[in-house]
Amino acid sequence: MIDTMSAVKTIENLRRIPSLFDPKALGESLKEVAIDYIETEDSNLQSRWFQSDCDADLFIWTDVNKKRTKTAEEIIKYQLSFFGQIVEWSIFDGVRTGVIIESEIQGECAREIIEFDKHPQIATLAQARRLISYVDELGQCEQEHLARVLGETSSEISTSGLQKHGIQKQKSRTARSTFQALLKWMNSIKRS
Repeated sequence: MIDTMSAVKTIENLRRIPSLFDPKALGESLKEVAIDYIETEDSNLQSRWFQSDCDADLFIWTDVNKKRTKTAEEIIKYQLSFFGQIVEWSIFDGVRTGVIIESEIQGECAREIIEFDKHPQIATLAQARRLISYVDELGQCEQEHLARVLGETSSEISTSGLQKHGIQKQKSRTARSTFQALLKWMNSIKRS
């Protein structure tokens, strides 16, 4: 017997996913769903999550101590995912692109793994810039900053960002070691 309610729900979900990349519709569909704070005795980070019903997420991490300024320089990392693609920028690694790979190990739940490209993909960066320009829930400063950093090469933005904060360029890191280095950097900024 066919479950009519399930079939209707599946059709509704499929209608939400566009068949072609529409940056305006996708950008406008991203809505802020959560704000979290990461506090240690020496640093304060804010994490904002924007989500869409159309397979897109945007995460922005900011230095709360610098949030008093009217520029977007307090952004220390952001990650945009859409239709299985990832675009990420941080003061540590600059701009990176990649894909989300779903991995299933027998007996375990499926998990997502990010596989970064050796070099940022120009087409993916162009799509991300267009999409960001339509995220109405971002401020103009944030939109301009995110679009600007996507326009620079990985080495240009990461080196300039790190030098501005007195940090030497470091090799690729795991998420945990990147976060630990980020906290260390936040502590050094607070002390100076």
